[in-house]
Amino acid sequence: MSNHRTYSARVKRLWPALKMTFLIILWLVIFIVGYHVDSGSFRTPLRAVKGHDLLELNTLGLVLGSIFTWTWSNCLLLCCLAAVVGDIGRHVSGNHQEGSGLSLNRVAVLTEYRPALSRAFFVFILVLSGQLILSGGIVEVSRAIEPTDSGRYFRIASSISFLGFMAGYNPEFFLNLLGSAISRAEARASAASDERKEKK
Repeated sequence: MSNHRTYSARVKRLWPALKMTFLIILWLVIFIVGYHVDSGSFRTPLRAVKGHDLLELNTLGLVLGSIFTWTWSNCLLLCCLAAVVGDIGRHVSGNHQEGSGLSLNRVAVLTEYRPALSRAFFVFILVLSGQLILSGGIVEVSRAIEPTDSGRYFRIASSISFLGFMAGYNPEFFLNLLGSAISRAEARASAASDERKEKK
């Protein structure tokens, strides 16, 4: 019994490190795929798929390939992984509230990172909307949606991963980011309202 308890204690101590290592390796694999694999080889034949072929195995393969290689879906995965890694780091470093320790329970493993994932999704939407706002015209927006330059992918992926990690590691950073986004949105709405009033 004592040996079993000792083994369980060791596994519990190593569990955060094992999860973090696995997630970092998964992040690296997805990043390499996004950087080197052209999503056009998946998206181009996917556009030609008919409605009755949606559930075909080949079509599902194209959809899966597009998810992992298209810049923005790839970056969403990277952002979520980075946020979860940051959340694990926050727990390991002791920067968390009492009673929120890591659990080996399967249900707890699936649910304890929901706040980090929701913060990551907000970061993703914020970056994506920022890209579209900065782009301007329709042609420029299409380029923002389908960036083909590997250097641009590297900048977007690294930036969104950093923001995702910080949102997971430090919830106060996320709150500041959220507050800044709300303030800017309110300022734009106010400016647009004033402009409409002046035109009238």
